[in-house]
Amino acid sequence: MRAKTKLLDLLAVLDTEQTGKLTLQDLLNGYDEHYEMQLVLDEMNIYKEDLSQAYSHLCEDELGEVKYTQLVDQLQHLKHHDSHTMLLIIRHCLKDLQDEIQLHVENKLVEHLEKTDRMMDMLTEMHAQRNWIFPSELNKVSAA
Repeated sequence: MRAKTKLLDLLAVLDTEQTGKLTLQDLLNGYDEHYEMQLVLDEMNIYKEDLSQAYSHLCEDELGEVKYTQLVDQLQHLKHHDSHTMLLIIRHCLKDLQDEIQLHVENKLVEHLEKTDRMMDMLTEMHAQRNWIFPSELNKVSAA
């Protein structure tokens, strides 16, 4: 409980505008710049990656801010309800990964289709310039 109180005090220091909220960047910068915050989080068995995950679960604000009191509660919840929470986190991470892979595959497919179209255009042009006969046209020539 002492660690939670200390963490809340440290997060309050990061809240320079005293809104009770922090952005993810504020939180990560605080982690990187304040060794004492790293020590408190380490004492709570919370790692830098946990900050982003807990933050993403809470961030519904259009400004990208969360109440740091809720964040600390979420971090404790993550550590105390490991199995269920880990399943939720894994599901969330897998969905993000699936979206990234799908986008990558779609982009690669478009690239390959565009490349194939360019090659077909080149072959058609070469055929027109040199009077080449494609295999599919051999039947037409021999029938005539």
